[in-house]
Amino acid sequence: MDADLAAEGKPVFEENCVKCHGSYGENEEYPNLLVALKTIGTDAALSNLYTTPSDVNDYFLDWFNTGWFGTGSAALEFNAEGGYIAPPLNGVWATAPYFHNGSVATIAEVLDSSKRPTYWSRSFNSTDYDKENLGWNYTEEVSKIDKETYDTTLKGYGNGGHTFGDKLTDQQRLALLEYVKTL
Repeated sequence: MDADLAAEGKPVFEENCVKCHGSYGENEEYPNLLVALKTIGTDAALSNLYTTPSDVNDYFLDWFNTGWFGTGSAALEFNAEGGYIAPPLNGVWATAPYFHNGSVATIAEVLDSSKRPTYWSRSFNSTDYDKENLGWNYTEEVSKIDKETYDTTLKGYGNGGHTFGDKLTDQQRLALLEYVKTL
């Protein structure tokens, strides 16, 4: 790890990532934030499964809102709002692949959406790790080769969204990757 580069990445993290993913260190705080689909822009299939009206979803909302949690002087109301919880990032470098559906192989690609391949495959060897880009070494494919090929064109497998890092410079992304290694 490059300590100087990580120190350069900390303010980039604090300016761009803390609101959703929390702060770390002595004063760590995790917001447990539901990020709306329109904000995050990632594949909506899983979120839609839990927020689209259905017998089960409607039953749960009714049970919550008319039960103990939803009544009384400090009543809560649970609404079906699409989105995903931004996860804490402690040890995130060791949790590839990324996004709720595993559609992005490295953190470098989480931070630069233009680098995300449509089709990719990896060895599934636990030591085949990319320490520079923080994630799995993989081979970009031109199409779906076999069942081991990740196909981001399938419903529920999309790798779009979370484009917040696209506005960063290459140097800021590099420093941010180094800082993430410290979490």
